[in-house]
Amino acid sequence: MNGRAKVFINYRGADAGWAVHLDNVLSTRFGADRVFRASRSIQPSEDFIDRILSTVEASKVLVAVVGSGWLAATDRSGRRALDNADDWVRREIAYAFAKQVPVLPLLVDDAPPLQPDDLPHDIAQLARCQYLRMSYRSAETDTGRLRAELVRLVPELRARRWTRPATVVAVSLAAVLAVAAGTASYTSRSGGGSESNGPTASPSVEARAPWINLRPEQGSRTAPFQVHGYGFPPRQRVTISISDDGGWTEMGSTSTNEFGEFFTTVDPKGVLTPGEHVVSTNVNNDSRYNVKFRYLVLS
Repeated sequence: MNGRAKVFINYRGADAGWAVHLDNVLSTRFGADRVFRASRSIQPSEDFIDRILSTVEASKVLVAVVGSGWLAATDRSGRRALDNADDWVRREIAYAFAKQVPVLPLLVDDAPPLQPDDLPHDIAQLARCQYLRMSYRSAETDTGRLRAELVRLVPELRARRWTRPATVVAVSLAAVLAVAAGTASYTSRSGGGSESNGPTASPSVEARAPWINLRPEQGSRTAPFQVHGYGFPPRQRVTISISDDGGWTEMGSTSTNEFGEFFTTVDPKGVLTPGEHVVSTNVNNDSRYNVKFRYLVLS
C-alpha cells in the first residue's frame, strides 16, 4: 500500500473515535488501500517517519480531524502540542501544505472554526481552508457529505466501490458515540475491516436523506453559484428553482450520476431582489427529493 493511499487521515488521540469511524466508512466505500490511518496502516518493522511522510506526499488529500480540544491539546511536558515543531499532527499538515497536497479540515464535536492567529505559521493556512462539519447526532448524513466531497476532490475514487458490511457501520458508529459520551478511547482499528470484501459487480447507491449545499451561500443578483447534491435517485433529472416575490422561478436542471450525486452552476440572471431566497430541488414531483437551502442576495 505504500504510496497508494489517496486519503490521509490526520487526527489527535482525543479524536481517535472519529478517525476510526472515517477509516471504516471510507475504506468500505473506496478500498482500505486508498485510506491511510497510521494506527492501522503502518505495519510492524516499518520506518514510522518515512512511511508517514512518504504517504502524505503521495496522497491526493489530507483530512484533518479537528475536535473541540484540538487547538488547546497539550503534550507530556504540559505545553500546547501545536507549539512543538515535532508534534505529528502539526508536522503532517505542514508537510501536506509544503508538498501542495490539498487539506480538508473536518470539524467534529462542535469544534469552532480555526483562526490563523491561533496556529503556528507553518499551518496557519489551515484556517483559510474551507471546512466540513461532522456531528455524532448526524454522523451518517455528514459522512455522506464527506465522501461526496472526497470524490469531487479525487475523481479516481469513483472507480472503486466496496460492499458495506453492517459490522463496519456498527463498529464505526459505536466508536463515535462512545467517544462523544466519554466512555471509551480508540487508538487502533476496532473489529473487522473491509479488506476481505471484494468490489461489488455494479455500483449500489446507499439509502440516505438527500441534501444540497450552495457555494457561496450569498452573492449579488447576477453572480452565479454552485449547487451540490447527494442522496438523490441515480441518473435522474433534477430541476433547480429559487423562491421570488411571485412564488418559484425555475433556474435550470441537471442530471444525477450513478451514485445519486450532482454538481451544477446556477445563473440567477438578475431576476432576484436583494434579500433572503430559497433554492429548492424537484425530481419527478416526488416530495422526498424536495430539498431546500437558504440563499442570500446582497445587492
